[in-house]
Amino acid sequence: MSGRSYLQCAHCRRPFLSPFQAPQSVRMTMSGSQTSCPCCHKATSADKPFWCDPRVDPPSLWSAVADFVAAINELYGYFLDTTFGLRHSLQQFLAGEDRTRAVCDPGTDIDTLPFLYGIGDPNAPDNRLLHATTRGEYRRRNEPGGRNFRRAGQLVLVLLYEYWESTYLERISNALGKDRAELLVPLIGDLRLIRNDVVHCRGVISKDTHRKVTTITCSEGLEIYFSDEAFEQLIREMKGALDRLVTDAGLPDPQHRTLWSVE
Repeated sequence: MSGRSYLQCAHCRRPFLSPFQAPQSVRMTMSGSQTSCPCCHKATSADKPFWCDPRVDPPSLWSAVADFVAAINELYGYFLDTTFGLRHSLQQFLAGEDRTRAVCDPGTDIDTLPFLYGIGDPNAPDNRLLHATTRGEYRRRNEPGGRNFRRAGQLVLVLLYEYWESTYLERISNALGKDRAELLVPLIGDLRLIRNDVVHCRGVISKDTHRKVTTITCSEGLEIYFSDEAFEQLIREMKGALDRLVTDAGLPDPQHRTLWSVE
């Protein structure tokens, strides 16, 4: 393969153009040689260069993938924050059920009682009602697997695909020297189909989507829902697909899919 040689910084791990250019067939080893990383400006070894197709821009590819992974992490954090908040809210709600029963007539079905959101003192004439439901509906929609859990996952799926389509597809395809239409990632293609069902079918999987998806488990006619474990796996698989884009282009593995443990 013809092309330019690159180095990977031992500190920030970003690739950069090697100041010591030589044909790949020569594979020069410069034991002990060092150069300065243009990103973090720290010294790094120059004795392990790698070569890329001349159409590939390794620094731009590395940065584009890292930025998309950062966006994925932000959205995953939103999902975790939201589902944590839903569980905590339901916990607080259920903890007050005995107090609610104590002020109701015996035999009252408290699930049928109104649950209201508003602004101001509810007994004051200038209060504003924002949303009305029942206690039973509030409980059901905030239970794991309930409507709010389903919507949280669906919103993240929609945003994941929109971020890719509007920003990162262009950046990554340009860095690879490819046209947008040439860059095919099966998992993201499946996200596109599910995104369409979330937007146009309120999350219910259509016959067409069920027939075409290959990387995400779903059932025709049922609303798409990811458990905590399934969503974690989806995020890891997305990062793995991005890692493969980098390594398939000849760069070192960025290992965004790595599982970390708290130490």
